[in-house]
Amino acid sequence: MYIGACRMTFSLPGNRSLKGKRQVVRRVCDRIRNKFHAAAAEVGDPEQWSEAEIAFAVVSGNRTHAQAMAENIIGYLEDLMIAPLREVELEVIPFDDVSTGGTFTEVERWKGSGAAKLGEQPDDDEE
Repeated sequence: MYIGACRMTFSLPGNRSLKGKRQVVRRVCDRIRNKFHAAAAEVGDPEQWSEAEIAFAVVSGNRTHAQAMAENIIGYLEDLMIAPLREVELEVIPFDDVSTGGTFTEVERWKGSGAAKLGEQPDDDEE
């Protein structure tokens, strides 16, 4: 499995309010979610009105496909011109299954609400 993670910084020249910034952030995140079915959120400082930092993530079983999906989203947002795109960071991260000896060996795997690690039975005293 591969995760395409992207962080974009949009310039908001002339913006003078938090409300104006929120309108841009909402439009960008909604477009990403609705058109591409990808996760998107504001990740930058919400109090800085002159720029908006937004991240999104896509998941695929193929590295090339994850990269292409992320690049399609970036291209779409550039063409949309909601706000000038100042900086883009894109990374495709392999996420192998821990049970098969994958790359994320130190990742803790949790069950449900995080009360117990997978494979462990809860102590009778804790319930």
